[in-house]
Amino acid sequence: MKKLLIFSLLFTSLFLFGCGGDDDGDGPVDPPATLQITAATAATAPTTVDDAVWGTIAAKAVPTTSINFSKLTPTSPAAVANSVSVKAAVHSDRLYMRFEWADATQSVWRESYRVTGRDAVQDWIELLHNSTLTHDEDRLMVMFQNAAQGSWDTWQWRALTTDGAGLAEGAKITGSTYTEDATGLAGGTDVATPNENGSQPMYIHNTLDQFTGHLLLEDETVVFVAATHSPLSGWEVDQQIPGYVIDASVAQNSQRGSKWDITAASDYTGGVWSVVLSCDLNTTSTDDLDLSSLSQVNIRVAVTNNEAFSYSTGSTNQGFSASVPLILP
Repeated sequence: MKKLLIFSLLFTSLFLFGCGGDDDGDGPVDPPATLQITAATAATAPTTVDDAVWGTIAAKAVPTTSINFSKLTPTSPAAVANSVSVKAAVHSDRLYMRFEWADATQSVWRESYRVTGRDAVQDWIELLHNSTLTHDEDRLMVMFQNAAQGSWDTWQWRALTTDGAGLAEGAKITGSTYTEDATGLAGGTDVATPNENGSQPMYIHNTLDQFTGHLLLEDETVVFVAATHSPLSGWEVDQQIPGYVIDASVAQNSQRGSKWDITAASDYTGGVWSVVLSCDLNTTSTDDLDLSSLSQVNIRVAVTNNEAFSYSTGSTNQGFSASVPLILP
């Protein structure tokens, strides 16, 4: 009788703790129902991270875990923030969302180059994305559940390759497949173009070695010629050259399409990222979920630390939240 009792207790424990998790590949267990984000109605558009409107709205901390997007696979220790502070507001039929999270490093030198010496014209730069170091960029995503299509309408912000133009990328996630939204831009669809010509940069800033920033704008470049732009001219060892050229004009292009209809503003201060993203509730694009007809939508929030998102494997450098209700006015 005692053996039977022990077996019964063991079976009950296994059932309670083994079946309580989310093992069907649909994502982590949802947070308590008390956690929800309510979008305020704003009298003015809070387009910047320090706009006074944000000071009137209570922030909600949305937990993030270093997990796979589609299945609960915790990893430890996490290299990303364990929560993201979220605020939301609606003004003139446009949704504004403010995100804030801790990140010890500002990762904006994706696939950059480094000056390795000043004593020879040849082989004086190193392509960092070919080294063993990780050189990507910090990223943020907010996903809106489109239950009718079984997908997530997605805004992806990247600290260099979208933020450089004041934008975030529109996309859709279905299962573990990420598909960019459509754009009508001619000659390419990206805000950022790899600054690469073999093992050397295609372009440098028009101020040559005087430029030390990470944001290389298209209209401020000159073609890089190693023999002309000698390392003896003033470059410093370990000085970096950006790995991407940014076309900031995309933000004003009427043909930018659904891929680039999300605006962004950001700030990195004291080990904290603050980002504001905004988009029309109804963009009229078939790529986008029409939020104007909804009073509530489930969202998920995700961040990475110097890494691209993975939708099929876990990583300590990325964190995804479970579904959280966003209440719309």
